[in-house]
Amino acid sequence: MYVIDLWLLEVLGGFWTHIGLKLDLSVKQSDRLYTEKIRTASTLTIYAIIYAIY
Repeated sequence: MYVIDLWLLEVLGGFWTHIGLKLDLSVKQSDRLYTEKIRTASTLTIYAIIYAIY
């Protein structure tokens, strides 16, 4: 169970990081704030999932 949880977090973390990198590449410099908001939201999502599991 614990191993599966860690694996899930790894996958989700990689997924959100991938999205963040794509956003970084696609958005202009003026849209930095938007990218930061997305990244914050994704981090909060991961924390919410961790909280729900434990």
